[in-house]
Amino acid sequence: MRKSLSTSASTCVKSKSEGTLTTTALSPVSERRRPDVTDASHEGLDEDDGYLGMAAGTTIHDHDIALGYVLARDGGAIPCFERLDARQRAAIQFTQAELGFNHGQLVQAEAPPGALFSSMKRLLDAGGLPQADVAFYFVHWVTDLAGAEPTPAAGMEKFVLKFPQSVFVSLVSSMSLVQRLATTPPAALFYDFLSEAWLAAARRITDISALPSPTSGESWRQRVALMRLVVQAQTVNVQQMVCDAWPVLPAEDRVSLGEEMALTGVAGETYEKTPECAGGPAFLVYYSPAFIKIAAHESMVVALRMLAEIYRAARRLWPRTSDDAGKTVTIHIGKLRGLRIFSEVATTPYLAGRMWVLKRQSDNEGVVECEELDKMLSSSGPAAVLHFWSSMYDAQEGTGGEASPVGAGRV
Repeated sequence: MRKSLSTSASTCVKSKSEGTLTTTALSPVSERRRPDVTDASHEGLDEDDGYLGMAAGTTIHDHDIALGYVLARDGGAIPCFERLDARQRAAIQFTQAELGFNHGQLVQAEAPPGALFSSMKRLLDAGGLPQADVAFYFVHWVTDLAGAEPTPAAGMEKFVLKFPQSVFVSLVSSMSLVQRLATTPPAALFYDFLSEAWLAAARRITDISALPSPTSGESWRQRVALMRLVVQAQTVNVQQMVCDAWPVLPAEDRVSLGEEMALTGVAGETYEKTPECAGGPAFLVYYSPAFIKIAAHESMVVALRMLAEIYRAARRLWPRTSDDAGKTVTIHIGKLRGLRIFSEVATTPYLAGRMWVLKRQSDNEGVVECEELDKMLSSSGPAAVLHFWSSMYDAQEGTGGEASPVGAGRV
């Protein structure tokens, strides 16, 4: 971990003096954040001129975007920033940009590469920014985590006492990979990450090498899905459950997971091994890693079958088209997190006249909810019924991933 941080810090600048000056200037710049900045009220701003696509007069509530606006439109308001040269100012502005990058969703393979990297890649390409600026962003990110605490001592304690070490190590380890985004397409970079994680898992998981080697497009799509699921599982025992459960899944579920989890969400980009897997939108199933890890205590097979059903329902609501190849839709499944899958998901709701549904909230978001049957039938909004009822699964509670599902047919 120390080596990764040191590498990022040394890569982010061309010389020690330049790096020290830029980093020192960033600290007071970051402290200048305000709760909001009103675009059109800023002196000297043309009334018809918006920022990042926002209309003039829009109130910017995100403190990073608000600060980025001040740096872009009135850098003279912050003297230490104004006195830097153009190259150093560009590096600081990059740290305050709306990157749309979520470290946790990368290290857990929760999101497809389009959702993870597209915004950052566009900024890098548009500004001609080098790899060093990505490294500088990560140095800023680490210091910003600690700087959010009221005192230096509390900031240091945050990494030692409050931040799970395994998560922090994964985040720091990903820094060197993401720095390559300046010169690597998002889909290729994400597949490199999955491949490295798969090799690391192979050293810890029993008989992972016994899984059949992919020989066709279909088997490669399923391998990408399995790689992402293993990364989502995080811990060795849950990763082992994922690998043990995969061959037991009905073919329909393996195909569904492969078809959906192998989409990149990047227009014009596919994974090298699955060139035929194009179109979109791709889906980001929010809280999928947490659902898998918690449900594993009962049955990993059933958890994966439910996940496949969520993907199928999402595809019914968002049909796959070539025009949506660069789009990602977020499916929120937080309502399932922490529930016992046999009693609280697959049995009790249906006995009480309720059902699990996926509701389309907007063009970009859907949410899994448990609705009363009468309310569901009278609802006018687009929704898809999730086939979670218990008769779908021939399993016993407490089997910890060893449960056997019924046939592939859906009720």
